[in-house]
Order: sequence, then structure tokens, then C-alpha cells
Amino acid sequence: MASTESESQPVGDVESPQFAPRRGDPCGSFEISDQVRARFDIGIRWSILSLLLFLPARTAFAEITVAARAVVVIRGGDLVLPLASDSRTEAWPRTVDARCGGRSIEVRIGWIVPRSLEVIGWTSPVEPVSIITIDEKAEPPPGGSPIAVLTIPVDAEGEIEILGSSWMPEWRNPVTPFDPTQAVIAARGPDADPPLDDPMEWYRWAIRADLEGGRPPSPEPGSDADSELFRRVAVSLATEWRAALARIRDASPGIANEITERLVATVVDERRPMGDRAIAAWPTDARSLANLRRVLLDPNMDSMEAARAGLAWFEVRPPFLAWVLEPGGDRTTIELANPTADELVVLATWTDGGGTEALLVPPRSLVRRVVERPSIQGGPDPTEETLQLATGQRTRRLVLGPRALPVRPPGRGFGPITLLRTLGGVDQGFLEVPPADSETAAVLRRRFGRWEIFIEALTPAGPDSKDVIYLSFGPGSSPAEVLELRPDGGFESRRGSSPVGLEVEIRRFPDRWRAQVTVPESWLVRSITDSRAGAVVLGLRRDGPDGFISFAGPPPPAWRREIPVQTFAIGDWQDPEPMESAGGTSP
Repeated sequence: MASTESESQPVGDVESPQFAPRRGDPCGSFEISDQVRARFDIGIRWSILSLLLFLPARTAFAEITVAARAVVVIRGGDLVLPLASDSRTEAWPRTVDARCGGRSIEVRIGWIVPRSLEVIGWTSPVEPVSIITIDEKAEPPPGGSPIAVLTIPVDAEGEIEILGSSWMPEWRNPVTPFDPTQAVIAARGPDADPPLDDPMEWYRWAIRADLEGGRPPSPEPGSDADSELFRRVAVSLATEWRAALARIRDASPGIANEITERLVATVVDERRPMGDRAIAAWPTDARSLANLRRVLLDPNMDSMEAARAGLAWFEVRPPFLAWVLEPGGDRTTIELANPTADELVVLATWTDGGGTEALLVPPRSLVRRVVERPSIQGGPDPTEETLQLATGQRTRRLVLGPRALPVRPPGRGFGPITLLRTLGGVDQGFLEVPPADSETAAVLRRRFGRWEIFIEALTPAGPDSKDVIYLSFGPGSSPAEVLELRPDGGFESRRGSSPVGLEVEIRRFPDRWRAQVTVPESWLVRSITDSRAGAVVLGLRRDGPDGFISFAGPPPPAWRREIPVQTFAIGDWQDPEPMESAGGTSP
């Protein structure tokens, strides 16, 4: 899970070697254990503080204060400052007074608020937000954080004074505006482009436009956003990035281009259709990226020192992404993405034993690799195994569960049931779970001598929307059967078969529906895995309400829909002895 620290740190305390990617981990070590979390577990404080370089603000005797002061300010643009208030604050103004070098300047008050996603895509932000304003007598929005947006004169100098705080920033000259006669840069594809509707992500469009010599498309505020303030916040963050990269470009154009390319990096998935193969593979951690921008603009470094420190930010991080595709059995299939311009040799080592295998990953590519699990040599299956992937001292770790899930009375659950993988989840090591009112649970069990799958699917209040559950039997790449279940009682085999022994009972309730599926023996036989005796491979996908698509087991990346499978060791089941009839004797 991403770090939640939000303490203010002076720029002078940041040194180029200190880029620990995970708290408590050695430098360059990333553990991808697929922790599950709900959206907004982290909160949005880092979305606010990542807007600017900051120092702790001096406390002022007022209800509303500046929470952090910008160390570096770009002339001719907008400055965004986080605000704080005490318990006496009953109303928030829409504007406040401020001065810059003795001149009055315009200041508007807005709110960074969490927003829901209609569709979760590969490049969906980890913490999607929008910018709104509220009436002066309105209550602060739930989960919102206030900001002040200041218009900075193109010839600004001197101190900034606002809400009882005053300080002298490091002034930087305006960035070159985009030429309106230039063409808008082309989209790369839905899974390769940053979102236009998130003010914290639009900067990637702007720096890519600088790289390609074009201009970016405009930000696209949602219907609930304050359109003007949304665009100003988006452009303000982009302006800081453009100023930072322009500074180091003066010292080293090569380093500046390399950093820019990594911030908007993509890879090619050869399995996708021609013309739609680009996949985003850039860093996503807002806190770490704020540190990078802070270093690039650091007034305590000259431009060449800042350029080298920026390059060091990438050099201590694993240059690849990795996730588990198929975990079960005595081998696991993983995918690796290499966004760099060089071929990578990734060394794969099981931490609990086994040798080391070298995996070649071509430049700017997404590849699939099969890694053999260590030999158990007659011992019990481990409940957890860790695959370490390393290039030099930089590592990522993939944590896998048991090779086969033992199925014992009263039954074995599918799962965990999580949403599609996103770039942010892969990069930061978590999977997201569906909303609490849309959760799904499934159990494989044996009753009355037959195998059945019991499913309970929660449904949110409101109008009915599409809701379908798919059960797959057999290998994920080529399932023998796929059974479709619907809350209205309908079901059908996607393979068109009507096997003997298939029984389906579906019941609907106000806030959920339940399905009880008696599995035909023929389906189980065709689901037996070659790698594990007495085991079958099964999968579950739910295309649930509000567009949430969830899976049991390691989910696919957001651009795919194949059903992942889990290996169930049904040979571990021991039916209880039959109970003696009253007054009878056992045979």
C-alpha cells in the first residue's frame, strides 16, 4: 500500500541518494504483495501537498491559515496552496486577499475532493480527485481539502502575503506558453494516455507535448467540477513540471529527455490488435513524484546537480513492472513490462529455495514468462512463496499463495475477489476491492456426494444495472466450460452444452442475490490440472453493478477480460462418516 506520510519537509533536507521507495525497505526494494484496499484508503492529503514545493507555514491567529508555503514559485502562472482551519471555522469564503511584492493579487478558494470513477482503466489515478467550489454558507465537502489558487504576475518579486503568512520564495521565470498554432499531440491509446479529467495527472500531457514539439489537449473537468479552477490547478502543476524539466534541459538535454520519457513511458503488448498495442508504464506514486519535482527545482542545487539527482531518482528504482498472471500449480506465469530503451536481464529467484533464472525483457515491451516453482520434495505445500525479481540491487517481489487451495469441510472460498489491475496498483503493490455494497463471495464445497459452488453477490441500492457472474472450468487460456449466471434466475453455458447433472438455483433478495450451482462430473473431469494430482482449475468473474468488474484470484490488467483461474485440491476433501440411524447399528 502506498505510503501515507504527509509531514512537511524543507527542500534542504532532501539529498539525491535518499529516495527510499518503500518505508522500512532497503533502497531499491519493492514488495508487490497484492495487498487489497478500498479506493481512498490513503486519503488525498498527498494529492494536495504534491502540488507544490513546500515548507511548514507559520501559525497565524486566524480561523483559516496556509498549511504549507511554496519554496519555488513560477512567475506568470497560478500558485496552489493547501489551507487549514481550526474548529471555529463555520464558513469558508470564496475569495481572500493576498499581496505579492506589495501588490494585491487575485485569490480563489477551492476544494480538492475525491471523485468516483465510472470505469476503471489501466491509467486510472490511484486517488482520483476533482476541484470544486462551495457557497460561503455551505458545509465543507466530505473528504475535501481546501486550497487557495493565486494568480502570480509575470513580473512578480518580493514577498507573498496571505492569511497571516508571509515569505520570500525562490522566483523562477515564466515557462514558454504552448503555441496555439501547433497541432495537438496524438493520443496513444486508451491504456497509454493519462486521464484528461484528473487535475493531478494532466501534467503528463503537457511534458509529453514539450517532448514532441506539439501542444497538449485541454483538461476535461467533470460536470461537478468548477471548470475554471480545475484547469488552473491542472496547469499550475504542469507548469512546475515544465519549469523543472526546462531547468535541467539547459544543463543536460539528454538527461531531461530521459526523465521526461520515463514520466510518460509506454510499452508494447504484442498480443493486442495492431494500432492499439501501447500500454502506459510510468511511475505513479504521488509522494515520490513530488520528491522528484522538488529535487529538479531545488534552489540549493545548480542545474547540473539537479539533473544528476533526478537521474538518481530513477536509478534506485526497479526499471520494470511485474505482476502474476497465473499463480497455481508447480509453475507460475508472470508478466514484465520494460519501459526503458535498453534490454533488461531480470534475475528471478525464489526466496525459499531453488536456483536463479535469467529472464530477458526487450526494450519498451511487455512479455510473458513462465517460472518453475522450487521442488517440494515430498513435503507439504507452502502457504506462501516469494519470487524476487532483480536487476542489480533493484528488486521487486511477487508474493504467491499456495500452489493448490486445499478443499476441506465445510468448503473452500474463492478469492480474494478484487478489481482489475491498474498501473498504480501494479507500481505500488496493491489490488483494489469492490465497494462494500457490491462484494462477492464464493465457496466450493461437497454436499450429498456432489460438488457445488455457492455464491453470494451483494447489490447496491438503486435501479438495477447489469450484473453477471461467469464461472469457468478448466485452464484460463482455454476453459472447457463457462457458465453465465444472472440475478433474474437466468443461466446458460457459453459453450452451448447442457450436461447431465447441472443444477442451478438462483434466489434474489433486496440487497443481494445467491446462486447454488451443482457442478456436473463431466465438467470437473475436464477441469483437472495436469500439474497437480487431485486438483481442478476454476475461475470466477463478476461484471457487477456500476461497472465494477471483479475476479477471484490474481486479476488481469484492465485492458483484458480473461477469467483467471485458481487451483483447488478437491482430493483433500474427506466426507464425514454417515450418521447412524436411531436405534440402528453401524454396518
